[in-house]
Amino acid sequence: MKEKLTAKLLGSLQVTGNEYEVHDTTVGGLFVRVTAAGAKSYVVSWARGRKKTLGRVGILTLDQARTEATQYLAEARTHGEPLSVTQGRRGATLPSLRDFIDDTYMPWFDPPDVENKIKEARDRFARVRVPLAKFEAADRHKTTDNYVAYPGVDFKYGIAWAVNESEVISRQELSDSFLGTLEFVRTSKLSRHGS
Repeated sequence: MKEKLTAKLLGSLQVTGNEYEVHDTTVGGLFVRVTAAGAKSYVVSWARGRKKTLGRVGILTLDQARTEATQYLAEARTHGEPLSVTQGRRGATLPSLRDFIDDTYMPWFDPPDVENKIKEARDRFARVRVPLAKFEAADRHKTTDNYVAYPGVDFKYGIAWAVNESEVISRQELSDSFLGTLEFVRTSKLSRHGS
């Protein structure tokens, strides 16, 4: 439900036996979660499935929650994720391309062939890691790939990254993979909608 959060409204929220949310109409992305037991917390959401609990109602004031939510949302618009969330995680860095694709695009794709094509491109980028993704080998390649993908030159394709002793991934290959995926998604969407 959406309503303007006020002190009076917060005090009137009842225990229903089910968890529910009341979204603020003043600051989009801010809502109060009421648990089945009746605990009330301020939460900010900046993307589908991406949210952070700010604090309990009564400990954090409504004005403080709105101020903090506004800051989180501004940082999310600028950096893709609020810096306080990113920097609050142990050893965290800015979101990787994989995180961006998983959070932004994957929830919207239903057909398995589209999802698989996107995963292929995402995983290809994950192997390069620098500067497009995390600065460590992807979990599925930790046993086969170098800890760092070393930049270099592939004589056939130009700029490339050596992901292990025998495999090089070129910038052209990454570009072709990503553009091919986008074209595949576009044509899949058109064929599903009969256009």
